[in-house]
Amino acid sequence: MTSSSHLTGRLNLGQIRESYLRDMLQILDSIRGSKCMVWDEELRGPLSTIAELSILKAHGVDQVMRTMVVGMELVTQARNVVFLIRPYLRHMDTIADCVKRSHRARGAFHFSFHIIFVPRDSYLCRQRLEQCEVLGSIEIHQLLIEVFPLDSDLMSMGLENLFRECVVENDHGPLLAVARAIAMLQSLFGVIPNVRGKGPLAKRLFDLMTRLRKELKGKESPVVSQIDTLFLMDRSVDLLSPLATQLTYEGLLDEIYELVEEALLAQFGQVIKFELPPERNPDLALDVLDERGLAGRVQHLHLDRIISRRDCVDEKR
Repeated sequence: MTSSSHLTGRLNLGQIRESYLRDMLQILDSIRGSKCMVWDEELRGPLSTIAELSILKAHGVDQVMRTMVVGMELVTQARNVVFLIRPYLRHMDTIADCVKRSHRARGAFHFSFHIIFVPRDSYLCRQRLEQCEVLGSIEIHQLLIEVFPLDSDLMSMGLENLFRECVVENDHGPLLAVARAIAMLQSLFGVIPNVRGKGPLAKRLFDLMTRLRKELKGKESPVVSQIDTLFLMDRSVDLLSPLATQLTYEGLLDEIYELVEEALLAQFGQVIKFELPPERNPDLALDVLDERGLAGRVQHLHLDRIISRRDCVDEKR
């Protein structure tokens, strides 16, 4: 399994990742035979923080396809085709097209089709599949992943369209997923005693959180709270901050290479992987090859500090 050591801090976020990984592998193991996985592009980055390809391969995944488009060809020898997707209606049309194409092209031999919805099954999606006359050919699963732990102090829900849906389309339904994610965190780390927020969506989210707490009254976690205060910030209150140039080392990599933010840490370690021969400089080699490596120690530093540290290392050499 992928190491979760970098997720251990004041809150042990590693336990969330390990729990999600177990759930994912349990679903994959329940699907007998070789598997070809087709990933929703929106999930490609977030899921790379949960399971590496080597882990998936050990559980019967022979091939991974990272794009979903209508008319796509399923070129694989695998017995099962597994779609790992968000519950969006647009994906149902793509999947229905794949199923119908497969039935026409392969004659008597068909793939076994599976859908793993992240985070929850969807009645509307099932209804669309039924309208397309393919629901009976697909086995439905759900993988309850509500947040993706990225670092010891950082999590993301990976909902790229949340702001657009809430503000532009005036659809506040996705806020329920955010409220459920916070409820999950409180079940693990205790009820957060202080909640502060700014903006109309923050108020709406707080109301949803309050409603969920009332529904769980008497069933709340007895764990002593490990989080003192929760701040809810409506993005519409400050639209300019995300547009500012990133000046940390990790941010610079994102600006230059346009890395997917959820997969940044995984790729970050590969971008600057140093392995100096110990005989050249034992102290420096040990410093670079510790648990997180050089990348883990400089990722949050301002560029000026990175340059000054590089000069110090050059002088030591």
